[in-house]
Amino acid sequence: MKTLIIAFFALSANLLIAQQWFDISVPTTYKLNDIDFPTSTTGYIVGDSTIILKSIDGGESWVELSPIGLSNSAFSDRIVDVDFVNDQVGFITILNDGSGVYKTVDGGINWTPASNPGSNMCYKRCTYVIDEFDYFVGGAGCFYGASIERFTDPNWGVSTVNYFSPNTSEQVVDIDFNNGVGIAAIRGEYFLRSIDGGAFWDSIPSGLMSPSYLTSVMFVSADTVYAGLSDNGTGGVSSFLISTDTGLTWSQVNLGNFIYPAFQALGKSNNGDVYLGGKVNWNNQGALFKISNGVAGNIELVDHPINGIASYGQDITFAVGDSGYAVVNTNLTSLGLNDEDYFYRINIYPNPTSDFITVENEFNKNVVYNLVDLNGKVLVADIVATNGTIIDISRLETGIYYLKPTENQSNKVHKIMKL
Repeated sequence: MKTLIIAFFALSANLLIAQQWFDISVPTTYKLNDIDFPTSTTGYIVGDSTIILKSIDGGESWVELSPIGLSNSAFSDRIVDVDFVNDQVGFITILNDGSGVYKTVDGGINWTPASNPGSNMCYKRCTYVIDEFDYFVGGAGCFYGASIERFTDPNWGVSTVNYFSPNTSEQVVDIDFNNGVGIAAIRGEYFLRSIDGGAFWDSIPSGLMSPSYLTSVMFVSADTVYAGLSDNGTGGVSSFLISTDTGLTWSQVNLGNFIYPAFQALGKSNNGDVYLGGKVNWNNQGALFKISNGVAGNIELVDHPINGIASYGQDITFAVGDSGYAVVNTNLTSLGLNDEDYFYRINIYPNPTSDFITVENEFNKNVVYNLVDLNGKVLVADIVATNGTIIDISRLETGIYYLKPTENQSNKVHKIMKL
């Protein structure tokens, strides 16, 4: 395998990008494995012990859901993948579970099996969701390695995979597509590559050697693909992999410093910035790394290994990891703010309150809100807020609620504290 030195990114001392990360409080200390923001206000985090966290205020606060329809077995309680289509419809993947893949259509409250009932894929590991009724499932067969299936309503199909291993741990762990070209990472030393929309997959060597293995894959542009890796605790392989020919050949990026991180989580913001998260090979710290406009920044050391990254807006980026660790690259006080919020100039008072709140709309243009609870359940719908609108919350129980704009309205979610 070829190795690229950090000079690949044309760095200079004057171009290093500093990035500050802010801790986020979440109601768990379990390992967090993945995160997704289907909208700028609604986010989901999943992890061990079947933990599902939800935010409806752009990640400022999180609540633990009590999902209905998922297994409570200690053998199958690791949710490793989350992929939402919108704020209500989404998919999760649970290791060692009979169904493995589950779907919700009500914002994470109820879940139903969403894998192929006639499948020989005993080990599901990830999904790639195109829409609610069109998605891929990656994993491994009952007695063999990498396997990929696709659901296109109303039928299931099994992809042809030109790779065989009797090792069922060599599961497909991540899938990404760009312009009909698909790349899948196997929990081993090979990629799978498709040029026909996912019907046929050919095997591509990564250059890694056991016990190192692939963890993630992501298209950065039409030609460039990044891949995350793990050294399986050996300290023998660090950094990440890159392909500049749509996944045909791969090189290892050597950052050339003493930290030796293994980047296993990948994310891309809407402004094109790329984020990589992982762990430091010689201790239990985490590492975060940013590439902006082809220019790489400093490696930022954080408290715990990073397992998942997601963004919304132009570049509001979250990372989650071990021991309930969560961070964001933007100060919490600015989350959810944009030019439209200032355009509407909305103020809500008194807050906290025990009975009434008043909406002050200086622009005097109607904004329509729903009053929702921490789970996103609508308690009062279609509140038309003009200047001086009074809302009665006296009958609500003590706690936190939100005024959430309806579709095509301001993006700002207002937190209300009921005394």
